[in-house]
Amino acid sequence: MNTRFKALIATAKERAKLVSTRERIALGLMLVLAFVWVIYKFYGVVSNAFLAQSARLSTANSNCRALPFVLERNFKLESRKKAIEKAYQEAQVISEPLAQLETLLKSKPAIDRSFSINDSEPRRFGGKYEQHTFTVRFNISDYPQLVDLLKELTGGPKPFMLKEIKITKTRGGQRLEVGLEVSSIKRIEA
Repeated sequence: MNTRFKALIATAKERAKLVSTRERIALGLMLVLAFVWVIYKFYGVVSNAFLAQSARLSTANSNCRALPFVLERNFKLESRKKAIEKAYQEAQVISEPLAQLETLLKSKPAIDRSFSINDSEPRRFGGKYEQHTFTVRFNISDYPQLVDLLKELTGGPKPFMLKEIKITKTRGGQRLEVGLEVSSIKRIEA
């Protein structure tokens, strides 16, 4: 094998002696151009790889710097979520909010029996709860009973959330037209 290689080198040297100077220069230029072309192609790939790696490293560094703040915020949000869930678990949730609302309105004799309650589509929140919103309209003649109704509605043992209240006097001025928007929270049974 070693002799074969030496024979090839000797043959190449003999043929190189037969080639003219002009051909040697042309061959040398072709070899230099081929070398430059190979280096250029190799450099582009390697350069792009280094740039991509540099960008990933920069992103990783900025994420590492932001990580303590993200973890702190996540911890605060988790504690807040647990506190809210604990508060909802301790509260008495109204099982049938529409019936509770009707009972509350019927318990006040100054409210006309022609009251109306419109139920809207329940909205889910917190994963385990639904919020039921009701629009209530009624006429009442006794102001203290209206105050008592509002106290029972928002501060009783099973409170509603009062979103909106609209009170207007009737033409005679004897009665009040009341429009309420109230919400109740109900646990979703799994």
